[in-house]
Amino acid sequence: MIYTPYMKTRAEKGGTKQRILRAACAVLEREGIEAVSIRKIARMVEITPMGIYNHFPNLEALMVAVYEQGVAKLARLVWKGIARAKTPAEKLRSLTGSYIAFGMKHPRYYSLLFGSEFIQKYSWENPPRSLVMENFWVPLTEVIEACQQAGVIQPDCNPQEVATHLWAAMHGYVSFLLIGRLQQLWQMDEQSILRAMEKHLLPFRIKE
Repeated sequence: MIYTPYMKTRAEKGGTKQRILRAACAVLEREGIEAVSIRKIARMVEITPMGIYNHFPNLEALMVAVYEQGVAKLARLVWKGIARAKTPAEKLRSLTGSYIAFGMKHPRYYSLLFGSEFIQKYSWENPPRSLVMENFWVPLTEVIEACQQAGVIQPDCNPQEVATHLWAAMHGYVSFLLIGRLQQLWQMDEQSILRAMEKHLLPFRIKE
């Protein structure tokens, strides 16, 4: 599923199942993945633990739904940023900025989507990782292809290789920022990362 900026997710709709999901998302954002439990969520929603099992067969199913909410949050930032930008180069900068902003504003969700905790705690097959591909990887490669057509990025570059290079750089910067490593070396913020990302594009840019 590709999330559009104004599409309502399951957690934004009414009903007991949605209240359960909203509570689980709130715990994740406040305390992290390890803090999410059936008993805690049941207390928050004021139902019995069995009441949760009527909607989610187990904790893993609930966490997969929480994972989907994280992808939706990222997708909204990405698509809104792309929609506001006018040129392919601006769209690429906006997409990069949206990814970094998501990581800084929603560190627990970022860890859930791109960290190892979820994979270690649950099976690899269950997280709907194709959602990340549809809502971030595909837009990223499409914007890079548009940059190639606009004469910003070299046309003979493989867009997927460029996308991999940029994504790895973005993930590295955000991960270091979230654990405070870069701040120990020098004062780095979102704008610093964006300037650094411009330099990562230099090998692929068309020389003027």
